[in-house]
Amino acid sequence: EATRKEAMEAANIIGTQSAPEEFFYFYLVNKRASLEFGEWNWMVGTSLFVCWALTAIGLVKGVQSLGKVAYVTTILPYLIISILFFRGVTLDGAQKGIGFFLTGGGGSDTTTTSWEKILQAKTWKAALSQACFSLSIGGGSMIMMGSYNKRTHTNYKDCLIILVADTFMSMFGGTAVFAILGSMAQRMGTSIDKVVASPLTLTFIAYPEATSHMPWSTLWALLFFIMMFVLGLSTMFAFVEGLATCIIDENPRFAKWHWLVVTLICLGSYLLNLLCFSFQNGFHIFQVFNECLGAVSLPGALFLEIIIVMTYYGAPRLFRDIQCMHGLPTSQFARLFGNIGVYIKITVTFTAPLLSVIMAGIIAYGFIGLEISDKINGEIFTYSSWTVVMGLSIGAFPLLFVPFGALINYLQFKKRGEPIADLFRISDDHPSVR
Repeated sequence: EATRKEAMEAANIIGTQSAPEEFFYFYLVNKRASLEFGEWNWMVGTSLFVCWALTAIGLVKGVQSLGKVAYVTTILPYLIISILFFRGVTLDGAQKGIGFFLTGGGGSDTTTTSWEKILQAKTWKAALSQACFSLSIGGGSMIMMGSYNKRTHTNYKDCLIILVADTFMSMFGGTAVFAILGSMAQRMGTSIDKVVASPLTLTFIAYPEATSHMPWSTLWALLFFIMMFVLGLSTMFAFVEGLATCIIDENPRFAKWHWLVVTLICLGSYLLNLLCFSFQNGFHIFQVFNECLGAVSLPGALFLEIIIVMTYYGAPRLFRDIQCMHGLPTSQFARLFGNIGVYIKITVTFTAPLLSVIMAGIIAYGFIGLEISDKINGEIFTYSSWTVVMGLSIGAFPLLFVPFGALINYLQFKKRGEPIADLFRISDDHPSVR
């Protein structure tokens, strides 16, 4: 009788869910309506091992190997998304998907933008999280890679190239993906918002379902997931090397053991991932982290960077540093829009601090009464309040290193008998002081 009941429940699940949805949720991540650890998921554990092992191997020689790997991890996604783009825009219903992507799904006819969403706190929180992850800002990886350049290197031009390339890739890639989803929605006779419930379902459920009805479906799905894998790997490379650089800069004696530092970072990260994500409750932990960490850790780090640099270090010193590296502007255009032009000075001095304070308030407001839930077997599973508190606490934990570092410096100065005022004095060797 129990076996028959389980078979009926399984048949009910299969009948109400697509094949990719059933495979991803109930076979690959083994999702259940429980926060208990449950059984170990060997597929997720093995996948995590492969990712972290490839990261360690790719960074074994430091930034030199990172530069070589970047040729593959940067160029390959552009090639693949170009192939997917030209295939997607030729499908029936592609216009419907592209219209939804460009207008934000404002109406059923996809011709009006959903402007009311701009007034929602979650929209700005999601946009800020996306900017942090997409541009790799707030985690130190961009600063790390820039630190290896020559003193006179034109970092300002690099920033413009990165911004333009990232914006173009976001628009180009979004057009390619939603063109295919538009074709899927037209074939199913439904709207795009019914097809795309969340970014996770877009990647692992909606897109495989869409490509399964295309000629050479295996090829398109394979190209898409190769692109996603390479993009994720490049992000791991940047963050791991950024952490390794911080450790070695603080302890120069570890420089000759760079490979060991990287290996230990990857091993520690793998073990943490294994504990968090490779059991039956791993999907729920991922949901909590995805909701809380991206909206707290990276934006919080940016907020502290901007406030500390602008209020303590000071904008005048920052601009003098840039002037020491690149000299004075040589044209009227550079005086207005150059690296120390009027536009940049206004942005750095006023706009960035003001927006950081506003965004901090919006993010804090968005977490008031926050509830995280998931749909399992047609029923809503709401996470307990302690999981939300845990997620926010873990997200805020990295920010505590700022006051923690200040406390350590204070105790060290006090132990050596040095004036505490020296803690707040900029080194005489700094270019902006000389």
